Amino acid sequence: MEDIRQIYKRRLMYQMVMSYIRSNQSQEKFCGENHISQSKLQYWYRKYNQEARTEELLVPVVVEDAPVNKAPEEVRIKFPNGMVVEVLSTEPADLIRSLLSQI
Repeated sequence: MEDIRQIYKRRLMYQMVMSYIRSNQSQEKFCGENHISQSKLQYWYRKYNQEARTEELLVPVVVEDAPVNKAPEEVRIKFPNGMVVEVLSTEPADLIRSLLSQI
């Protein structure tokens, strides 16, 4: 398990990587202006890309029960990997939560 210092360091370096990406500068120029070595930037850039691919930009989803007087609607959830989950809006929220937690 990571300690707080490791988490803090990773967040700082990921912020640096995002700044580099947005800067549209060469690695050499960016590293010179930000006083870091190119090898360090390259290392954290690789780690950032690996983690981004692993997480596939997950977004939290809040699931609530549908109002009783509302007609059922089909709810479609499409994941970045192409998988699609379809349920009726009248399904209990606990069932949908359980289904999504196992994906």
